[in-house]
Amino acid sequence: MRLGNIDTPENYISPAVAEKASVSLKKQVDFITREWLKSLIDVMDLDALKRFPTQEMIVAVPRMIDKVADGMAHPIDEHISELRELALHMASLRTDRSTVAEIIDDNAALKRLMLQAAAQGLRKSDLESLLTYQRLDLVVAEMLKEELGSFTEVHSRHLREQANTDPLTGLYNVRYFKEQLASNIEMNRRYQVPFVVMMLDVDDLKLLNDTEGHPAGDRALRHIAEILVSEKRATDIAVRYGGDEFFLILPGIRSSREADSLAHRIVDHARDINRETGGREMTSVSIGLASCSRNGTGMDSLLQRADNALYAAKASGRGSVAHYDKMMEEK
Repeated sequence: MRLGNIDTPENYISPAVAEKASVSLKKQVDFITREWLKSLIDVMDLDALKRFPTQEMIVAVPRMIDKVADGMAHPIDEHISELRELALHMASLRTDRSTVAEIIDDNAALKRLMLQAAAQGLRKSDLESLLTYQRLDLVVAEMLKEELGSFTEVHSRHLREQANTDPLTGLYNVRYFKEQLASNIEMNRRYQVPFVVMMLDVDDLKLLNDTEGHPAGDRALRHIAEILVSEKRATDIAVRYGGDEFFLILPGIRSSREADSLAHRIVDHARDINRETGGREMTSVSIGLASCSRNGTGMDSLLQRADNALYAAKASGRGSVAHYDKMMEEK
C-alpha cells in the first residue's frame, strides 16, 4: 500500500500529487465504506449475513482508510505494517467460513475503491502511477490466491489423511474402512464388481502384552501393518479396525483361491517374524474371509460372515485361514 515510494522513476508519485490523493481519499470515507459493505453483502447468503459484524465494520473501515490516506501522503514502513494487519483482521471478519480467495478479493475490492477515491481531482497525467500500482496489485492478488489456495488444499488433504489414519500403524482407521466398504458394496450392487473382506486377528496379543510388555504388543501390531502393506495389491485397502483386529478390502477378486493365497502369505509372513524375534514381538495371525455375493450383501451381514470365518479359523488351531463361502459349501 506504499504509493508514495514506488521504485521506478516513471511510477514515482510526487509529494504534491500524493498529498492531493490523500485529501481526496479522506473526503470519501462514507462512500467507500458503504460501497464496500454493499459489495460484500451482495454475495453473502442469509446465514453468513447474520454473522457479519456490520457495525464493527462501519467503525473499523474508516480507521483503515484514514491510515491508508496518511500512508499515501507520508509513506512510512510502520504504516504499511499496521495496514496489513488491519486489512487481514477486517477480511477475516467477513464470515467464519471465508476462503483464502474471498479474503483476498475483499481486500482487493476495498483497495480498488480507495484508489478510485484517491484519484478524484488528480490530473490525467498524475493517474499513471496509481493505475500502475493497481495493475501490479491485481497480479499479486491472483498470485496469492493461487499459491495460498494450493497451500490450503495440501494442508486440508493432510488433515483428511490424519483423520482417516490409525496413528500407531499408519494404516487406515475404522472411519475410512466403513466409507470404503460402503462404496464397494454399492459398486457390487450396481455393476456386480466382486470383492472380498479379509478380517485378521493377532492371536494371544494380551498374553504378549502381559509377558513382554505393551511396547512389544505395539511392535507386533506394527509388524502386522508392515506385512499387510508388503503383501497386498496396490488397490487393496488395509485397515486397523481397533485393538488387535485388522481388515483388508480386496476389490475385484472373483476367485476364492486368490484371496486364500494372500491370506496364507500373511499368516506365513507373521510366522517368520515370530520365529525371528523368538516370540518377543510377534505371535500368530488368524484370518477369516467373506465374499460379497453377486446378489449384494449388506455391510453388517458381510462383516458378520467375516467374523464367523475368523472364529472358525481360531477354533481350528490359530494361525489359520477360513473362508465363509467354503464353510457354507461344506455344510
